[in-house]
Amino acid sequence: MPHKPIAVLAVIASVSAKSCVAADTHRVPGDYNTIQACINAAQTGDECVVAPGIYNERINFLGRALKLRSFGGASVTTIDGTGLNGSVVTCDRGEAASTILDGFTITGGNGFDGGGMYNYYSSPTVTNCAFSENSTTGSGGGIYNQSSSPTVTNCTFNGNSAIQYGGGIYNSSSSPRLTNCTFSGNTALYLGGAIYSSSSSPKVTNCILGRNHPDQAYGSAAISYSDIEGSWIGVGNIDTDPVFLDPFGGNLRLMSGSPCIDAGDNAAVPVGIATDLDGNIRFVDDPCADDTGSGVAPVVDMGAFELPVPPDCGDGVCAQGESCELCACDCGECCGDGVCTVHENCLSCPADCTCPTLHVPGDYDLIQEAIAAANSGDEIIVGPGTYDEAIDFLGKAIAVRSSDGPATTRIDATGLDRSAVTCRLGEGPEVVLDGFTITGGKASFGGGMYNSLSSPTVTNCTFVENFGRNGGGGMYNSRSLPTVTDCKFIRNSGFSGGAIYNSQSSPTITNCTFTRNEAGLDGGGIANSDSSPTVTNCTFFGNTAKDYGGGMSNAGGISKPTVTNCILWGNHPEQITNSPIISFSDIEGG
Repeated sequence: MPHKPIAVLAVIASVSAKSCVAADTHRVPGDYNTIQACINAAQTGDECVVAPGIYNERINFLGRALKLRSFGGASVTTIDGTGLNGSVVTCDRGEAASTILDGFTITGGNGFDGGGMYNYYSSPTVTNCAFSENSTTGSGGGIYNQSSSPTVTNCTFNGNSAIQYGGGIYNSSSSPRLTNCTFSGNTALYLGGAIYSSSSSPKVTNCILGRNHPDQAYGSAAISYSDIEGSWIGVGNIDTDPVFLDPFGGNLRLMSGSPCIDAGDNAAVPVGIATDLDGNIRFVDDPCADDTGSGVAPVVDMGAFELPVPPDCGDGVCAQGESCELCACDCGECCGDGVCTVHENCLSCPADCTCPTLHVPGDYDLIQEAIAAANSGDEIIVGPGTYDEAIDFLGKAIAVRSSDGPATTRIDATGLDRSAVTCRLGEGPEVVLDGFTITGGKASFGGGMYNSLSSPTVTNCTFVENFGRNGGGGMYNSRSLPTVTDCKFIRNSGFSGGAIYNSQSSPTITNCTFTRNEAGLDGGGIANSDSSPTVTNCTFFGNTAKDYGGGMSNAGGISKPTVTNCILWGNHPEQITNSPIISFSDIEGG
């Protein structure tokens, strides 16, 4: 038998050796101090296992087919991109399904596109992850997909934002598969609060979309067996309150009685998925719920979390560990039992609960701490003093009031480089800010107060010496309808709208004064861009703009404010521009 050439034998030996090499498991920390260092060292088929902790870094999979998973799950393992100026996770080298991200909270990202994750011509597998508080100046606050089709399962998208499209996920020429995901509190300036699709065909199943703004989904998504606020055509879809434990606090787990329980499609769950985002078993039957979904019982729940029903639920006995949150058919409806449980408040169950009042200082040292602890319907009373902080209402329907008024109670954001007050999660008129001096705010838009897709009630407040680099020194309103009453705007400044800048917004402004505010371009007092506010019984005096509209400027084709019972005097270079509807007012120059 002839011998093979030595060179050929060497090649065969080399190939044989490679085929026998086992995949390695690397640990962070331990083998490597950072997640990226582990990825850099890993080979095809390897696994990087990450211990609980907060990892302040941005990572790139570098095209590698490896599994990156946390040891303890998303609740205790965070990749935080705060301060690093870019997407937290990147797949841009053709990654496929064998590239896996499993069990992390992804937060703090601020990429131009894709705050939390950026996928470009890549289709990784993303499982058991929480995308929270990521932002982008472009599109895709949570995830950005360009010509990419990732598989995303058991994930939550909460509090992500995009200046353009897709607060939760943006899809362009992409067909991702989204299963058992929950979208809540995500925002986009234009379209697709939760999901935006352009020339794309995402498949969305067993998901929950609610409290996203300006809408839940836009485009040609194929959605089925999902709970969509505002409805969506598709098999098994519903439009009903999902009954989360605490949506405003970010707890998107279901309570017993939720219409999302046993309402999903078993066949849609990817092969190998046996647990939910918490690590609890999927496909758990709730005897309190009808099986409204598809498949043989037990039928999977909608959303990222399966209700962990106690084993004796349905026996008619409310045993230890059971409650109406987990086992309503044993324990009954909680309202009227004299116990104010986690999901009850004075609005849903006055027999058990009273509207709590939180005090600052007293119960909490800071106003923001009280807001974080409050539930919708609560009231926060703030005592006299200067509070060196910036506050965000977090989408909660609460009232924040001072006990003694703006003369003695100040929210001072000096040195924080952010808006002193923020409403960006669809806050409505039941959100109240009453009786404060707002000062020291400094931001791109809305130094004193930033309102996006929100309509809060602002009463008896003084906005003084706040700065908006691009607009709205005192207040910035984007597609918002706030009610502003009995307020003073003094010495605020911004490029456009020294006191207030309105963009596609029509606030109601009553009994307010605008004094010595300055604009680098237009609208020393108020600048309106495609906005038509109603301004009644207000005084504009001594406001200045570099180019036009010392008192008020009106730009864009539909800026038609209604001005009644007002005084505009001593503003420069003129009192008001273009063609507002003015009546019963004193306008210097006529």
